Amino acid sequence: MIRRASQGFTLLELLVVLAILAIAASLVVLQPGLAGGQRALRAQADDLLSPLVRICDEAILTARPWGVWLGAGEWRVLTRLQGQWQWPAGEQDRGAWPRQPEALFSVGGRELEPQPWPQAGEAVAPQVVCLPQGLRTPVEIHWRDGEGRTRLRIELQADGRQQWHWPE
Repeated sequence: MIRRASQGFTLLELLVVLAILAIAASLVVLQPGLAGGQRALRAQADDLLSPLVRICDEAILTARPWGVWLGAGEWRVLTRLQGQWQWPAGEQDRGAWPRQPEALFSVGGRELEPQPWPQAGEAVAPQVVCLPQGLRTPVEIHWRDGEGRTRLRIELQADGRQQWHWPE
């Protein structure tokens, strides 16, 4: 019988262990019950905040007010031209809200009732306005689960700061 001295692990053994660890780590990271729901909600929030943050940059760069109209299932960016709010009509200036979970908006402490985009010729005004000085209408965005509990609340403050609140 030939005895082999224990000299450590072979390369094959190390590769097998690394493969098992990689599979286990990916299962934990991709597990929807752990952080997946919160991660998906954060991605949805980032997409939703994009037009609300961008309008302040536009207002400062163009030296005129910009705003976002928050409607039933969609949003549109508006600018103030010739004394009235107008939609620039670009594809980057509109979008749809994600359906699940639905975001609820509060402006000035009042929850917004989503309205359809006005018909041609009707006046339209944004609910969130950003001035050339960088000040914005304060707005709160809430995401609630099916039981009405808040899953995430974001406060956009007048000075441009954001506060994210994740309930325990």
